[in-house]
Amino acid sequence: MSAKAAIKIIPILVVLGLSTFGIVLISGLLNTTSLVQSHGTITAQPSTLTLGIYSNSACTTPITDISWGSLQPGGSTSQTVYVKNTGNVAATLSCTFGNWVPSGAASYIIVSWNKEGARINPNESVAATFTLTVSPSITGITTYSVVINVIATQS
Repeated sequence: MSAKAAIKIIPILVVLGLSTFGIVLISGLLNTTSLVQSHGTITAQPSTLTLGIYSNSACTTPITDISWGSLQPGGSTSQTVYVKNTGNVAATLSCTFGNWVPSGAASYIIVSWNKEGARINPNESVAATFTLTVSPSITGITTYSVVINVIATQS
C-alpha cells in the first residue's frame, strides 16, 4: 500500500475509532432506579336491590294497603302509587297478583299495572298505576282481597 493510500485510510480509522469511543461514552453514563412499594385495600359496596312503595310523589309516605272502594259489576277503578328504587343497582320492574280471598274472585276481578318491564335506576322513583276491573258477570262475591307483589330484578 502506498503512503498516499495509507494517509487516506488513517482519517477514516480515526473517525471510526472516535465514533466507537463516543458510543462507549454514551452507553457508559450512570443510571440509577429507586423503587417505591405501594399497597391498599378495595372495599366493595355490596349490591342491594330494594324497593319502596309510596302514596306521594316525594316518596315520604310508605303505603302497605290499597283500598279499592265499592264497585259495581262491570266497574273499574285505578290507584296511583310511587315505586322507588332504594337500592344501589338498576332494576327492572314486574308485578304479580295472588292470594285472592275468596279464591274464586280471581275469575271475576282483574288487577293490572302500567309499569311491567320498566327500568328504574338507584334512587329513582316512577308513578305506577294499578287498575282493578270487575267483570259484569260477577255473582256471590261482595268482599275480596288480593296481594300485589311488586318485584325488582337487577338489570
